Amino acid sequence: MTETGRSRRGAMLLKGLKKLEALRSEEKSTTRKAKNPKQRALNDVETKLAKEIRLGDGIEHVQTRKTPLSNDLVKEEVQLGDSGEKALFQTNYVRLTNSLGGAFQYAVSFRPHVESSAVRIAMLREHEGAIGTANIFDGTSLYLPIQLPQTITNVTSTQQTDGAVVTISITFVKFVKDDECVFVYNLLLKRVMRCLKMHMIGRHYFDSSAPLLSPQHKLEIWPGVVTNIQKYEGGLLLLCDATHKYLRTDTVYQVMYDIYDRSPQTFEEEARGVLIGHTVLTRYNDRTYRIDDIDWNKTPTSSFLTESGARITYIGHYRRTYGIEIKDNDQPLLVSRNRRRIDGTLPSGPEVFYLVPELCTMTGLIDELRNDYRGIRDIALQTRLSPEDRVQCFNKFLRNVEEIEAARNILSSWGIKLHSNLEVEGRKLPAERLSVKTLKFDVGAGANWSEELSRGGMLVPVNLQNWLLVFANNDQNRAVEFLRAMQEVCPPMGMKVKEPTMLGVNDERTDSYVRAIRDHVNGRTQCVVIIVPTSRDDRYSAIKRLCCIEKPVPSQVLLTRTIAHPLKLKSVTQKIALQVNCKLGGELWSVDIPLKNLMVVGINVYYDSSGRCVGAVVASMNQKMTRWYSRTCVRQLPAEPLMDGFQECFIAALKKYKELNGVLPGRIVVYRDGVRDEEQVRIIRLSELLLFKSAFEKIAKDYRPKFSLVVVQTRIHTRMFSLENGNVVNALPGSIIDHTVTKSRLYDFYLVSQRVTQGTVTPSYFIVIYDNSGLKPNHMQRLSYKMTHMYYNWPGTVRVPAPCQYGHKIAFLVGQSLHQNASLKLADKLFYL
Repeated sequence: MTETGRSRRGAMLLKGLKKLEALRSEEKSTTRKAKNPKQRALNDVETKLAKEIRLGDGIEHVQTRKTPLSNDLVKEEVQLGDSGEKALFQTNYVRLTNSLGGAFQYAVSFRPHVESSAVRIAMLREHEGAIGTANIFDGTSLYLPIQLPQTITNVTSTQQTDGAVVTISITFVKFVKDDECVFVYNLLLKRVMRCLKMHMIGRHYFDSSAPLLSPQHKLEIWPGVVTNIQKYEGGLLLLCDATHKYLRTDTVYQVMYDIYDRSPQTFEEEARGVLIGHTVLTRYNDRTYRIDDIDWNKTPTSSFLTESGARITYIGHYRRTYGIEIKDNDQPLLVSRNRRRIDGTLPSGPEVFYLVPELCTMTGLIDELRNDYRGIRDIALQTRLSPEDRVQCFNKFLRNVEEIEAARNILSSWGIKLHSNLEVEGRKLPAERLSVKTLKFDVGAGANWSEELSRGGMLVPVNLQNWLLVFANNDQNRAVEFLRAMQEVCPPMGMKVKEPTMLGVNDERTDSYVRAIRDHVNGRTQCVVIIVPTSRDDRYSAIKRLCCIEKPVPSQVLLTRTIAHPLKLKSVTQKIALQVNCKLGGELWSVDIPLKNLMVVGINVYYDSSGRCVGAVVASMNQKMTRWYSRTCVRQLPAEPLMDGFQECFIAALKKYKELNGVLPGRIVVYRDGVRDEEQVRIIRLSELLLFKSAFEKIAKDYRPKFSLVVVQTRIHTRMFSLENGNVVNALPGSIIDHTVTKSRLYDFYLVSQRVTQGTVTPSYFIVIYDNSGLKPNHMQRLSYKMTHMYYNWPGTVRVPAPCQYGHKIAFLVGQSLHQNASLKLADKLFYL
């Protein structure tokens, strides 16, 4: 678009915004109709891969017929641990019972055939006198809590379009037992949520009547609940958890206007940078969409074809369907593409949605607010729930279901009863023993050993002898104070620090920093420390690209304000020194690992807003799990395969292990992080498992190590609470549950590894999807807990095994700043911390 065109577009936005503010009226919200979720079947690729997996090789044969995940991953008879002390945990699950034992399934056919599923549902609703109001119908199958008198029941309806008579045949199929009725019960739960006047946004329900307002941040926070009924080892259980939805009070239209007002010359480019990748809410139907592009050539006056083949403008569509009058007819339209499922297929609906900016509300937190410590703190104070608050929300939901007659009747008509929240007996694993240079100690309940690290010193320090300290001339005094602090705090930890080459730059331009580093880095340079006055993504990325790709050398970027407080300077410098030591190849502490010749691998994935994907493989290189080898693979386009890159990185790690140890690892445990849902777990088991098997064969034809593949999930809603003097508190690190609330046909467990003092702790969920190692559940659980102690960026436990967290760090760096793989010269160092 020309400069004149941009000015005209900006003027139109300004004119339209004023008109919009003058004529603003409340928009009516409509509840999105619930769709019947159908069981996804294994696709052809999965079936083909399944045939390649051999029997008796640590897993059971994968059935090639269409089956749910729970039949794919079979739990053996005994997969329970027993180490540690027994402990009682309260959970956010409630047991669900059905006095009827299940539901009656009927097949429904229409003669002549009715194409539209919505019309079929409307026609059957006309005959609720015959089938009852308590029914679930998805357009094909009907589920009832009662059995109809006849095996085949025929009724008739009339087509409203042409007056044709349609015969509806309702044929009994079978009685479906409780554990096969999960999707029916979840649909009933959606009806219950509507009775509670909750609005569905995305997958969850929120209460719009009691928003938490944050006007200074232009935010409206809706409280909500996450609910889901599934079959677990303890039977049918309902999970319930509190959640929040962040809604901006300004529309996308207003955001675009602000961008134009600030940068009219680069309006289109900046608008794309701000909006693409963000999720918006259309309040007229409470649906969320991801912005994939902005179509500057389409406006609300543009037209499209309806399902009936008629052409209508967007102005006419919103006026006729929602009674909404669009105020600015010249605004561009937002583009949202229907996301492909993991098996490559598209869900129902159009491939592309066009959205009107003035009707879209931004959701989530903008980057500017995420980088604002005070802003994030303010929001956290409103949304962070203590264990007691979270349990109260849980109990309030159960009370509402019981007290509101319409909600109670929905469940009672199906014979369903919700009981009180579930208490489960779990265990508290023993404290792990760590070693630093001069100390060995057991980790306390606080799961933090910063004091022991300060007293005992680094396990393997690396002296800092040849390094660069780069700073703006205005920050020279800060740089000198930082150097003094380094020379004071490092020797007690075993690390000697010599005088660096001091490089002052005349201005704060990115080129000045890059030029200074490029001109002075040589083959003897161990590390570059850069002090920058402000946080700027472009400058940070330029420095990291130089130090990770062009001139590979470990680097540490510091903000001036980080080292500006004299009273905090020593403690801050100590943390920086620990990071620098790791980046130089040093080791901070170790945990007791009894297994010999073991390699632990972490795999993680990072996705950016443009669709680029970065996969990371981080593997241990020694017995103590203190040295790591890190590689990444970058997928530039969504269609490009990532698994080949995983295999290449994994093979490189095996070769490096042999180079350092003289032998290949005899036992390998892979922790696969970055897995979203059960469908992806199944794909990983079928595809990535073959990837690892193939890698072993490429290393050596007879190489058959003992191997375990474990999926780690952190974005879950399961909660574990301890009871202390009658009060509900967070479970302590080492708390574990491996039954009752775990899946009945999986080898899985929940583990709390962190100490949380604010808010509610969330356990991590481990699924062992392949194991021929012979490790007992106790060993697998203890190893997983041990590895949460080995993340060197924090002297405490973390939520996931250390290689998974390392994988996240390097994948994030490559995806956000480098956009290509780092130099292999840095692969044996934790340069990305």
